[in-house]
Amino acid sequence: MSTCLYPTFRRTGAAVLASLFMLTPSLSQAIDNPDGTRWLAPFEQHCQDFETRLQTQATDDAAILAAYADHERYLDGELNRAYQHLLTRLKGKARQQFIAAQRQWLSFRKTEQAFVVQHWTPERFGQSARLTRAASRVLVLKHRAHELVAHVDSQ
Repeated sequence: MSTCLYPTFRRTGAAVLASLFMLTPSLSQAIDNPDGTRWLAPFEQHCQDFETRLQTQATDDAAILAAYADHERYLDGELNRAYQHLLTRLKGKARQQFIAAQRQWLSFRKTEQAFVVQHWTPERFGQSARLTRAASRVLVLKHRAHELVAHVDSQ
């Protein structure tokens, strides 16, 4: 995409990128423990609030990047909170598998982001590259945080 397409991206980009959040598979349909912790619904509501902010309030690059940064901080905190909660609940082999899975996910995230940073450059995609990189970080993090929060609800 050349920089001449950037104004088109700005008009539709926030809505398109925010819409991608809704493509995240929902684990809320999974079987859960009716007496367990309820984190998923509040998590999804907070994510919706961030996505609404992107669609309605973030009108320029600085505001969009700030909204993504806020959402990323929230997601990172929720992912860490769910991870710590699950560590205290899981025992034996399940705990070791969970730790291994998280380590593999961290490796995936690092590799994915290295690709995104190398591919989505300002030289190739103009100013929209920063927005795309921010959206990518949030999407990857949201998906994993959603999974872990859903696991908490199933405990």
